[in-house]
Amino acid sequence: MYKIFNVLLVGETGCGKSSLGNFILGKEDEFLVSDEPDSCTSEPVIKESKIFPEIAVIDTPGFNDSNGKDEENCKKVVNFLKKIGDLHFILVVFDYSRPRLDNSTKNTIKFLCKLFPKNLKYHVGFVFTHFVFQNQKKKTNPIESRVKYIALVMDLICKETNESLFDEPPMYFLDSVVADDFSKRQLSALITVAKSKPSIKYINDKCSVKHVKVEEEFDERKDDKVIDNKIITYTKKYKRNKYTDYNGNITYDDWQIISTDETIKDLGLSSNGETRGLKDMIYDCLDIADKGARFYAGYQYVKKMEKEAKKSNQKYGILDYIFDYSEGVSKGFK
Repeated sequence: MYKIFNVLLVGETGCGKSSLGNFILGKEDEFLVSDEPDSCTSEPVIKESKIFPEIAVIDTPGFNDSNGKDEENCKKVVNFLKKIGDLHFILVVFDYSRPRLDNSTKNTIKFLCKLFPKNLKYHVGFVFTHFVFQNQKKKTNPIESRVKYIALVMDLICKETNESLFDEPPMYFLDSVVADDFSKRQLSALITVAKSKPSIKYINDKCSVKHVKVEEEFDERKDDKVIDNKIITYTKKYKRNKYTDYNGNITYDDWQIISTDETIKDLGLSSNGETRGLKDMIYDCLDIADKGARFYAGYQYVKKMEKEAKKSNQKYGILDYIFDYSEGVSKGFK
């Protein structure tokens, strides 16, 4: 009976993780493959290779899934690893054409650092899929830029695990679909390294993926009501949490009331001491507006009569002004 070496595949949705798993297994349809933005792998699955009998591959749901289930998927991975026991090699899978050390990638790496806090750097390898050697060899140093990229990833691992820097980790460049000779040689090298790894001694089964940022937001809302000739202002203060995930997506809690205050203001008193209502105040405003309109009508009538007096060379004195103003107010001027 030969020893089984378990290889864990992790990576973003659509990076070619399941295709790589099929390449290692020697069968095209062992793991579901899809080009859709939703991960077609909803549960961790383990399969034994047909061409490398000592190797078993664990395919996992993709990170940065469009359904936003990363935290749920991480829990599934943790629970699955607790069941299978031994784990030897962890392959972080990237799409060669999209090497981005964005927040999603960083969060994936941070999750692995939490899951394997003591020995990740000794058991991790990196695979760049969709790398067709025949197409890339015309370029100058097609691998060099990805080596620099992995150096940044390793810096992050060292920072998260408080480990010192170490030798360059194993890296592989291949295309699982084309499966050219270069890809097959890379696969053989990968298997050789996987079979040299001891079992990982410690897995932190309490780790999980959390939101990158949680902020409190506050709001204040006022509502006025008139009751018994008084204005009552109700002031309610609210709070909610704003969650920003590693990909910049924002979600919110529901608003929660944290305090309620009220202030009371009298609408005013009439001259005889009686409480005046809102209707009385409205009548006062209308009365002022009416007086203003009548004053303007008198003024306009005076201007008209004064102009006509000048045309006819007649004197226009103060008594004429008073009379015409009263006349204009009483008749209204249009």
